[in-house]
Amino acid sequence: MKTLLQNKNVITISRILFAAVFLFSAVLKIYDPVSFLKTVNNYNLLPLTYINLFVIIIPWIEFVSGLLLLFNFYPKENSAILLSLLFLFTVAVLTAISRGIDIDCGCFGNFFLQGTNWLKIFENVILFLIGYHTFHNAPVFVKNKTKNNR
Repeated sequence: MKTLLQNKNVITISRILFAAVFLFSAVLKIYDPVSFLKTVNNYNLLPLTYINLFVIIIPWIEFVSGLLLLFNFYPKENSAILLSLLFLFTVAVLTAISRGIDIDCGCFGNFFLQGTNWLKIFENVILFLIGYHTFHNAPVFVKNKTKNNR
């Protein structure tokens, strides 16, 4: 007997929700890279040289992986990418909390101003559980191997 979490509709909703959060976040960061740059700089974790690269690349990774996950293309791989980014972002917020830095987390650009606090960690844990549910229940796409007839 399948549990509720193994229900195909619940799995689909988890996948769409997880992808949508990252797509929304990515679009806002891509739309306003300057404010995202300022936010990343406020964490004081990366040298300025790497911050520029981070601000350019990370939102596009979020966008592409989120879009592919939304359309159920390589769902296990893309949910793993997004889970890795979520872990990275959560560590950054935890680092800011431990250093007493009270800044905007930058998760959704300037659209939603959220602080680096324990509520943000709780939100990330909930999102991580949704993402893990997506990852755990997603199929792995493997290329068919053909034998060479030599």
